[in-house]
Amino acid sequence: MAEISEATTYPVNPLAGYPRHPATEQEQGTGTSSRRETGSGDAASFPSSATDKVTISREAQQIMQLASADRRVRAHEAAHSAAGGQYAGGPSYSYKQGPDGKRYAVAGEVPIDVSPVSGDPQASIQKARVVRSAALAPADPSPQDRQVAAAAMRMEMKAQSDLQAMRREETTQETQGPESIRSREERSDETADSQQASGTNPPPAETRSIRLYA
Repeated sequence: MAEISEATTYPVNPLAGYPRHPATEQEQGTGTSSRRETGSGDAASFPSSATDKVTISREAQQIMQLASADRRVRAHEAAHSAAGGQYAGGPSYSYKQGPDGKRYAVAGEVPIDVSPVSGDPQASIQKARVVRSAALAPADPSPQDRQVAAAAMRMEMKAQSDLQAMRREETTQETQGPESIRSREERSDETADSQQASGTNPPPAETRSIRLYA
């Protein structure tokens, strides 16, 4: 700018036929150079703006991905909880904070009781079927979900075996008559008295709970 100001001290009147002062031509060249530098500076500032746009685009994409994961995880765990009924607990989630400051669910789990019903094979069968349905309720069961479903299937098979044994025993009792039933009850009472005298008790029924993951 100082050079352009100096050029104004040499007035040029083209109508009078005065030749252009060399300094003016030099300064015009300088001005041209100055314009090129200015243009170069504008070009240099462009990548910064483009970088900002790329950063914003990436953040928007990340937010979309987190929001999608949040919806999927919540739907997954809601399916477990609804199908599990009384045997399933409420869902809990693990969160990740997005670029917008919001927390998005990225993983979840639902606890579910997979222990058999003590002394009631028929109830155990029904429970196993509910647990299996709960494990496979989501549209995309996880590997852990499939493991729970397999465990429920094993529980159902064991309960069916116990139920068949119980029915065979009932049939035998009916065939042998009341005397045999009384004899068996007496033996059962003797076993209970013996356990009480020795201070031993039958083991408590097993209670197990596992978790269904998204």
